[in-house]
Amino acid sequence: MFSNSMKRFFQISKEAASDFFNDDTMTLAAALALYTVIALAPLVTVMLTIAGWIFGEQASQSFITQAEGLIGSAGAEAIRGIVDNATKPSTGTLQGIIGFVVLLVSASAVFAQLQSSLNRVWNVIAKSGLGIMHMIKTRLFSMAVVASLAFLLMVSLGVSTLLAALGSYFQTLAPEMEFLMHVVNFIVAVGVTTVLFACIFKYIPDVIIRWSDVWVGAAVTAILFNLGQLGLGVYLGNSSTATEYGAAGSFMVLILWLYYSTVILFYGAQWAQVRARIMGNRFEPAEHANRLVVEARDADDKEAESKIADRSSKEATKKP
Repeated sequence: MFSNSMKRFFQISKEAASDFFNDDTMTLAAALALYTVIALAPLVTVMLTIAGWIFGEQASQSFITQAEGLIGSAGAEAIRGIVDNATKPSTGTLQGIIGFVVLLVSASAVFAQLQSSLNRVWNVIAKSGLGIMHMIKTRLFSMAVVASLAFLLMVSLGVSTLLAALGSYFQTLAPEMEFLMHVVNFIVAVGVTTVLFACIFKYIPDVIIRWSDVWVGAAVTAILFNLGQLGLGVYLGNSSTATEYGAAGSFMVLILWLYYSTVILFYGAQWAQVRARIMGNRFEPAEHANRLVVEARDADDKEAESKIADRSSKEATKKP
């Protein structure tokens, strides 16, 4: 039974990787990373506001400390600059209104790109001509999703900070407990990110998915994400990426981290989709979406490739 499960796991992983590259998901990840960079300042403002309500004035420094653990000191410097600007007091009502509008537009852009990309992974597309009310509803939903994800991230921040404090305490009593605390911290991080990815997979794409497919896909994504964060943190902390780009080095490190994160997110979604298909679990488009005809798209691609091959063959025969 275990061997069959492992065989199925590798089969799903292989097909997910194939679909991942066939759907040009790397480009989708790059687009989402760019949208996220543009929206990062207002999103950080929301996260720090929520964190300030829950954890007090030390939330900003804790946020930077956790960011440094994920993306290294160079990337954390870019985050520090954003945090310093985000925590400056507002100079007037007009600035507050403009900031809220920027937040709304930025969060909506990130949400729209994420939703469109996940729809492509699940082979569905939103119907056209849905009207202004649907757009307003979607934008409000995007704000709710951003706030919810920010809350989950802040919970993760609080738990990580608590575990770090406990680790320091136990290290003074029993140094051998330090490794155990790192393991516990990793398990907690996987648990929190599993919930985070499950919410993204379940509620953002325009498709009706079974929770069983969502949870398994989210767990695989969370494990890959956290393992990758460890490796990426070591790489970015010891590489010359930050110095090669001069003044923009810390910002480039942040972009690399965001790009990696979106790549893992989309591969995890692809993994969940392939698992649902292999296990025979049906997933249907939502009421306001249609299913993409993948077979037709693949047929068009094959026809185009055939025409290119024929043209190349004819050109080769014409040459002396």
